[in-house]
Amino acid sequence: MNDYLAKREDLEALRLLRAFSKLSDPDKRRAVLEFVEAMLPAEKPQRLSHE
Repeated sequence: MNDYLAKREDLEALRLLRAFSKLSDPDKRRAVLEFVEAMLPAEKPQRLSHE
């Protein structure tokens, strides 16, 4: 992968993280997370337990 594409992917990841961090509603945060996980290749997502 060339440097331009790597930097572009890094910027896109930062945009996603920045937008996600601005969501204060836990239901919206969960919805975004589930939406992104649904786009991933068939792999069981690992859920963090809050124990």
